Amino acid sequence: MYKKGNSLLIVIAILVLALIGVGTYYYISTQTENVNLPENGATNIPQGIVAGDYNIFKGIVQEINGDNAIVKPNVNESILKSSDKISISLMGGKYNVGEEVEVTYAGPVMESYPAQVNVLRIELVKYSQSAALYTRLIENLITEDNALNPNEDEFIAIDFTNFKTVKGEVLPQEDKDAIVSFLGNYHKNIKVATLKELETQGYFDSENLILDGILISISKIDIKSEKNVIVDMIKYRSGLGAIFPTYDAKYKNGQWTYEITSMAIS
Repeated sequence: MYKKGNSLLIVIAILVLALIGVGTYYYISTQTENVNLPENGATNIPQGIVAGDYNIFKGIVQEINGDNAIVKPNVNESILKSSDKISISLMGGKYNVGEEVEVTYAGPVMESYPAQVNVLRIELVKYSQSAALYTRLIENLITEDNALNPNEDEFIAIDFTNFKTVKGEVLPQEDKDAIVSFLGNYHKNIKVATLKELETQGYFDSENLILDGILISISKIDIKSEKNVIVDMIKYRSGLGAIFPTYDAKYKNGQWTYEITSMAIS
């Protein structure tokens, strides 16, 4: 049997643990000179949060409702363990559906659907004018006919053979890298290859015309000007599973918009 003195010590220990917040999310520090947080837009930093107590994820803006947006995180982001859609405050910024953003937040992911986070900063992921054109079109191409899209064990491949800059030049490697990075928002396994290369690698059954994933490519590009480009694209899964949209894209006020002028389906 415990003595009264021992019981009192146990009670006191429990109270102390509760007061210091064992298991709480934040590490509280009174030494504000150690705080190292994002500066731009960080107007709602919880008092006492120090470096390491905030997180960052990238994703695509799917919806905008007033000063709030729904963001779909990149497939490699750990926040996906909480939700595949995150509701964020835009903090007065102007963003568009289809743009990629980097979100810095503090505190836990709030359990709702879509989930919510305490936003510290939002930054637009910037691309060259040419890379921005293709990421904008690919964002639509991926969402068109979702039944064609790869499962978790497959891949998204992209063939850069007919990709050009808006000046009609060979697309530079940095733009290709940016597009591949953008595709990471949709799948963890991205390949850069032609259909022939995929066949050599064992991913394409040429007899039955079936691919173990999807292949994105351009069949034709018509550059009217640096601000008006017509692009015939392909999302290929199989001989009986592919789409062939034609985009009339225009660049105005620092962003690309487009109209789908035709859509063939096989």
